[in-house]
Amino acid sequence: MRKWVMKLLFLADITGHLNELNLQLQGAGQTVLDMYETWATFVSKLPVSKKDIETSAFPYFKHVGEHVLRLSAEAQAEYREHRIDTTEIPKYIGDLESEFLKRFVDFRKYGDMFSFLIKPESFDGHEFDSFLIDWLGTQDLEMQLIELKSSALQMAKFAELRIELETTAVKHHGACTYTCWTSVPQKFCCLKNVAMALLSVFGSTYLCERIFSHMKDVLSPSLSRLTVDRSEACVQLKVTNYNPQITELSKEKQGQGSH
Repeated sequence: MRKWVMKLLFLADITGHLNELNLQLQGAGQTVLDMYETWATFVSKLPVSKKDIETSAFPYFKHVGEHVLRLSAEAQAEYREHRIDTTEIPKYIGDLESEFLKRFVDFRKYGDMFSFLIKPESFDGHEFDSFLIDWLGTQDLEMQLIELKSSALQMAKFAELRIELETTAVKHHGACTYTCWTSVPQKFCCLKNVAMALLSVFGSTYLCERIFSHMKDVLSPSLSRLTVDRSEACVQLKVTNYNPQITELSKEKQGQGSH
């Protein structure tokens, strides 16, 4: 019975951690670099959590730790001697880590490349997978990287970008990074093409799910008389960040045409 309770409490704790990860990955405006770092951080914490369980420490498993503290002195001695309640938990954590590494194999393969968005000076061109970037027309990539790193002005832009990202909400990281790269001169077109391709990566289906949810509202039975064009306009209004100043616009319009 005690073993079953321990499994249940572990499930509650690990589900809480997974839910926290899910919330961090949601939302618009994140770059693929943000999502990669969130994923990599979570996966790197799993071996530490596994080691803590094996050594009878539970700093990251609140419910499990509280349950162990509530055990009587006799039960705690039995727990330390035989480990009857947690022998399978480290295996579960190991399986979870393996599953994350297997399902996010592309993140593991290309993750280091994502930091090009905010720190291009750390690259020399050999880090990129030719299969991914050849279609972007990047024949002069290495030469343009040398020119970029030799420009104090351009390097200052990316240094300022990194400082800005530290104090900016994650949902604005994509816009900040995009603005920085659009300010880079067109003579660095190969680098800009790579950056824009990375910025366009869909790290999450959040936006697609959000649009689908709005479509269900717009195309409800009560609005069945809307034409296709008007339905599309309604969906665009739902997902855009533009906030029209209705009051100011209405003041500019004359209410009665006869005056």
